[in-house]
Amino acid sequence: MSQLSQFVSKAKTSLSIRVSVGLVALCCLPVLLISYLSYDYIWGRHLQTVESELNSHVQLVQTDVLNQISRVWLNLEHIATNPALHQALEGDSTGSIKQRLASHLTQLGPKDSSYLQIRGFDQNAKPVFSVGDVLDNFYQQQFAQIQSMQNDFGRSAFIIEHQQHSLAVFSMPVKAESNRLYLGTNPNQIIGFLQLTINPDVFYRLILDRYVNQGPQVLFTDESGLVRASNLSDKTISAIENQQLSFIFKHTDSSLIQMTFNQQSYGLVLSHFINRQLLMAFTLPDQLTNYRAELVRSIVLYAVFVLIFIFASCYILIRNQYQVRMQSLLRLVALFDRQELVLSSPPKRIRDEMDELKTDLLGLAEKLLYRRQRLRSLAFTDTLTQLTNRSGFIRDINSLITNSEQQNRNFCLLFIDLDGFKYINDSFGHDTGDQVLKVVAENFDRELQQVVARLNSKYIQLEQTHLYRLGGDEFTIVLEQYHGKDAIISVCDAMLQSFDQRINIAEHSFKLSCSIGIANYPEHGKSREQLLQHADIAMYVAKDAGRNNYMVFDHLMLEQEQRRNLIRDSFSHALAKQELECNLQGLYRTQSLDVIGFEILMRWKHTALGYISPMEFIPLLEETEHIHLWGQWITRRAFEIVYRLNQEGREMNVSINVAIAQLSQGDFVNFVFELQRQMPIPSELICFEITESTVTDCGPKALAQIHQLRDLGYHIAIDDFGTGLSSLARLQQLPISILKIDRSFIQGLNQDRTSAAIVQTTLALAKSMKLQVIAEGVEEMEHVEWFKQTQCEYLQGYALQKPCTEHAFIASLPPLNSLEH
Repeated sequence: MSQLSQFVSKAKTSLSIRVSVGLVALCCLPVLLISYLSYDYIWGRHLQTVESELNSHVQLVQTDVLNQISRVWLNLEHIATNPALHQALEGDSTGSIKQRLASHLTQLGPKDSSYLQIRGFDQNAKPVFSVGDVLDNFYQQQFAQIQSMQNDFGRSAFIIEHQQHSLAVFSMPVKAESNRLYLGTNPNQIIGFLQLTINPDVFYRLILDRYVNQGPQVLFTDESGLVRASNLSDKTISAIENQQLSFIFKHTDSSLIQMTFNQQSYGLVLSHFINRQLLMAFTLPDQLTNYRAELVRSIVLYAVFVLIFIFASCYILIRNQYQVRMQSLLRLVALFDRQELVLSSPPKRIRDEMDELKTDLLGLAEKLLYRRQRLRSLAFTDTLTQLTNRSGFIRDINSLITNSEQQNRNFCLLFIDLDGFKYINDSFGHDTGDQVLKVVAENFDRELQQVVARLNSKYIQLEQTHLYRLGGDEFTIVLEQYHGKDAIISVCDAMLQSFDQRINIAEHSFKLSCSIGIANYPEHGKSREQLLQHADIAMYVAKDAGRNNYMVFDHLMLEQEQRRNLIRDSFSHALAKQELECNLQGLYRTQSLDVIGFEILMRWKHTALGYISPMEFIPLLEETEHIHLWGQWITRRAFEIVYRLNQEGREMNVSINVAIAQLSQGDFVNFVFELQRQMPIPSELICFEITESTVTDCGPKALAQIHQLRDLGYHIAIDDFGTGLSSLARLQQLPISILKIDRSFIQGLNQDRTSAAIVQTTLALAKSMKLQVIAEGVEEMEHVEWFKQTQCEYLQGYALQKPCTEHAFIASLPPLNSLEH
């Protein structure tokens, strides 16, 4: 999960970088484009305004230039109508016309007038007169112009260069007057030509004089870039002349050019003056440059403001759309890392990859949660019975103890152990044992629900009752907040009653029971360990009391448990310490009371506890693996005694008690076969006794070994017959040859008719099955006499002989010579 968290964190960082870059691009590009377009539009509009104002100035100047040119033509036309001019052109005296023209020329302008010369030509273009500055060197050019005028009979104007100065020449034909009659002439006939030469520079200055107080500031340059006239400062004029503006006349067709001279903006306009191009420079307002700077600043501020606004808006939008959702995903992954899975609804509509990622993560969370629940179920659930297992029991009991301590409540723990299950597991295999456990668990659960429902929540509630399987054949029941001992008794009775019916697994049928130990919180313990230990002790006391029972823990049981634990711990070294002994009890013919053999009995003299009763240590021994070694020890001792007696000439039968566990595990038959090989004795002298209570638990392996023993010639006897409630069908499966009637029936012969009836019935049954009968527990001579009246073959009991040592038993035997007689 930490790798997933790192991946999502890196994805978030990468996404943030990409979103930031995209955000900058998204914000900057449109804003820059809009800013540029805004600048272009606003500046263009402003330029249009400036150009409009400039064009008005240009038109004003051009109009003034045209007006001045028109005045020149009007003056020429006025002179052309002078009669003296006509007389001069027709050959009269030219003196008067010169005087008049000179006077007229003076009247036309001041001393520095632009009018420099007036000349007249006849109709053949020959000079007739000249008034003003003599410009004879212009004659050839003027003559060419006059020749041109003769061809098209029209007025014309041109500029010529003279001594590094430009001169403007205006020419027009002079026609005969319509109110005069000339001999042989046509009134519209050209009688000559009139030519006026002016100085353009003075001409320009005359125009600029109009703008002294108001109007535009103008500068006139010729095609060479030389300033001809201007109302600008000399510094500015010098700056303009240094720019060599002649290139404009060659390389541009633009009508308006903006340039800066001496930190002043000017608009340059190309115009025509006669046959030459004229460049006019107009000063642009200072606010134009300032306006441009202000416009740039305004647009930059506007762009920055818009960028900030768009960036903030996009950031909020993207944050809500991506970063917040990514944070949500990171928190979700963090929950994964902390193993705190919380399911939430996936997005209803998949909008983008984020929703897909969230949907996938939630799907992963659901799978992980399911797997966790599955693992938890596997961790706290017994896979065989589906009950809560030991781990779940520990979890629940610890929590229950904590809550009960805080709330001052009590609860009850029932510890249940099956009686005889180990034999089933060992004899019929673990698969069969597992099937038995499943049936037992189902019966427990069913009976528990029924008893709680029957109590109708008066004493206990179902949700406060819990059934667990600790392992093997151990179960526990926890009763929370029970009311009175009746609730506990009812539950225990229900558990015991669940074994009323036999358990059928495949072709096998088992009769089981259970023992229950009871411990109450806090009376019998305030910790889980104490409660389990005390309930377990009470359960073993119930087993010792005859099984299929329940016991409430008592502190006196601790001493018994300590004794049992000491006995269990002593099993492993009892043989090494030679603490085991064997006693012999004679077996007698009923009619003659002759001893024909003995039953070998195991005795244990513990170094600390002294003699321990077989009734106490045998059940504990059968629960351990030591049963095989101890069983082999007593069997070997029996063979040794019989072999020795046989060597002495005494043919004695011997009965050996064998636990089903010895037959279910290990190879008991081979062990017996090896003993007989070492100590050859007739096999019919050996009888192996099996208690009736274990017959029902006899598994396939044990049954097979019993048959093998019988096939080898050994006798098989059923001990304690009548108490184990085994079925006759089951007895028929065993190759038995002897029945031993239990002592409980023998002791009641004189007082209880039922016991006598049972004994009689058993004898009849044995006779019908061709079985020999041994009555054990014969403790009174009246019993001996009673059996002499029956068909019972053999007797055994205190009335005839008490168990004794090997030496005492042999000493009690009659001499060999008496047996021979």
